[in-house]
Amino acid sequence: MNVRKELSNNESRLAFSNFTKLYFQKNGFYYLKDLGKQNKAKEYLRFAVNALIQYSDADYTPAVRRPLSVYGAYDWQSSRYHYTVVDLPECYQSLLLTTILFGNDKTRKMDPKLQFYIKKEAFWSSEYYYQESRVTKIESGTNTAPDSSANTSVKKQQEGALDNIISTFKNIFGSNKEKQVDSQFKQESPSIEVESIPSRPELYPEFWDAMPEAYVQLLMQAKMDRVMKFAYENLSVHPDYKVLLQKLNRK
Repeated sequence: MNVRKELSNNESRLAFSNFTKLYFQKNGFYYLKDLGKQNKAKEYLRFAVNALIQYSDADYTPAVRRPLSVYGAYDWQSSRYHYTVVDLPECYQSLLLTTILFGNDKTRKMDPKLQFYIKKEAFWSSEYYYQESRVTKIESGTNTAPDSSANTSVKKQQEGALDNIISTFKNIFGSNKEKQVDSQFKQESPSIEVESIPSRPELYPEFWDAMPEAYVQLLMQAKMDRVMKFAYENLSVHPDYKVLLQKLNRK
């Protein structure tokens, strides 16, 4: 199917393009961030809970380490094949879920395909096809690594997940309007960059703890085990845990 031609038809069988999907994801992300920036905890949690209960176990992706391509890129200067190996965290394909549950995790970065990764490393081999036991790591500082994205990831090691998402959106939506929006977020970032509970991976943990009923709603409505795990782990250590259980038992 020719996607471009199909989308131009008045009776197109395609609802919208991947770019439109990306646009909606971008808007959802910025709306979520705007609620947090304005300290609208109730509205933030309502949006976050509604987003999280849309995910099911079919959307879950486990953490994995793999090469970007199993076929090496030949480097004529060294006469070797080069590979980039990436560490992908769990739920690496889920933008809003990752933003909500892991927004404070500075080890997660996002690539232009809106997929999250932890790190990228360069390897070389004499073999064209990738075999983990037959590759050698290219140490940082050498000039033999062909993949600039791997070097870029090292330079951005201290960049938080949120800053990286904003930067990626800026590259994809390169209009002046988008640049103004990104600039505004960067100027105001000190108010959202450091959370009151930095050891917690989720975004705005203080919102969740102030309204633990949101955890209960997730436990009752979530369709993904990872979301239910997030809710249970935080609810079970909440000071009002027993009080909430008593209220539920009475109902």
